[in-house]
Amino acid sequence: MDRFFSTLQALSPMLQAADSRSPKIDELLFGEVCECIGEDGKYYKVRHLWDLCEGFIQRNQLVPVDEAYATAFAAGRWERLFMPAATVENERSGIQYTLSAGSVLAGLQDKRFRLAGETFSLISAQPNRIPARTADIIRDSVILFLNVPEVQGGRSIMGMDPAGFCRQVFAFAGIRLSPGFSAMAAEGTHVDFVHELRCGDIAFFSNPEGEIIHAGISIDDGWILHADGKVKSGRLDQQGLFDPKENRYIYQLRLIKRYF
Repeated sequence: MDRFFSTLQALSPMLQAADSRSPKIDELLFGEVCECIGEDGKYYKVRHLWDLCEGFIQRNQLVPVDEAYATAFAAGRWERLFMPAATVENERSGIQYTLSAGSVLAGLQDKRFRLAGETFSLISAQPNRIPARTADIIRDSVILFLNVPEVQGGRSIMGMDPAGFCRQVFAFAGIRLSPGFSAMAAEGTHVDFVHELRCGDIAFFSNPEGEIIHAGISIDDGWILHADGKVKSGRLDQQGLFDPKENRYIYQLRLIKRYF
């Protein structure tokens, strides 16, 4: 049986259980790689090779890739699409795909690349060049997802949840964040005060019981980008996250972490 898989769809939903009615917990974007760790009917149980999230994807949504491709993906060597969306065409079939920011265009050269034995041509604009500085990557990449709707388990322009937004933005910079707020908040180093915020710091917010329920990414001067209904901005102070449009605090600050 093949061990490593990608998808030729814009994305393949990763479900909590081997059931189409099960909640979506993550996505495999075009060109990303997962490892098969089990089978259940028409589903493979898989582990995402970037963020290590585990779940179930329908077999017919996956295509096998070789170990060399999988290893390069896990090492962060493949280019990710650094623009909101792009259209590519399968040169053999003529089928066109609209891809989301964050999709993997492995070995893109002269607007062509290969995936799972197929050659694709980029028929929209050349992707933007990823900046050299990590802080600039974070600042520029959050802009790609402004106004994207909040969708459970999402990491694409079709929709993303708060944790998925943070993980996808940091993936552009080659930084892995664990799935789930608790695991993510356990990583990095503490930032003690709001006035010490830097671009790329992540603020975590809790409910009255102290459970972390939300997170957002700092960009500049106390502004936080986060997915709440849609990807939008808010102002952070020691009390919490203030929404200018709602004119109220919407989340209580729990802690701030730094990852680079």
